[in-house]
Amino acid sequence: MLGVEGRPADALAPDERMGPFHSNAIAPITELLVQQAAELAARVASEAEGRMDLIAPCSLTDDDGTSCATELVERLGQRAYRRPLEADEIQGLVSLYALGRQSGGASRGFRLVIEGLLQSPSFLYHAEVGESGVPSETPEPIDGYGLASRLSFFLWNSIPDTELVDLAADSSLIERDVLASQVDRMLRDPRAGATIALFHRQWLGLSELPAARSRRSRWGPAGLCPATSR
Repeated sequence: MLGVEGRPADALAPDERMGPFHSNAIAPITELLVQQAAELAARVASEAEGRMDLIAPCSLTDDDGTSCATELVERLGQRAYRRPLEADEIQGLVSLYALGRQSGGASRGFRLVIEGLLQSPSFLYHAEVGESGVPSETPEPIDGYGLASRLSFFLWNSIPDTELVDLAADSSLIERDVLASQVDRMLRDPRAGATIALFHRQWLGLSELPAARSRRSRWGPAGLCPATSR
């Protein structure tokens, strides 16, 4: 989303397991996780600051008001939350930018917006709740943005790209033929291969094989006594 190199999310504590798969569906929110998320957001925002003029859709430095900041929040926020932002969400982040600009200029405001986005539950958690936009006790159709998000994380383990977002915006993604075409496109992408491999590593416990092989070499095939040469 911001072009930061490496794997910054590795700094977060790993998700708990539900069966063989990693998931935070039932994991409690601890002070450690909150602190890790805050520190990671600050580090990523600091690294992104050097590319502020490339990330922002307009010049924050030359804008004395908040019109450019609003455009930044709307565009970057849609990528972060995988959906258009509500009016109060936009206003909250723009106010955060204004606060930062007052104390440290446009770059400070930019960093605060990034930190705010990266610590929002809408960024950190999957919250696709259907066409009504609120949780429901009964099943209901998912909207285009929710479908794009689920499809992208399922096949790519990442946020939707521009093509998916555009199809979600006009609701054409929910059409069966369009959806099938997108699945074919995404499966041809190298990201799909990496995600499928990750699924099988978790499902079959393949990530634990090196440790198991090490124990086997120390204790022999039965795992009961040291291996001896013959």
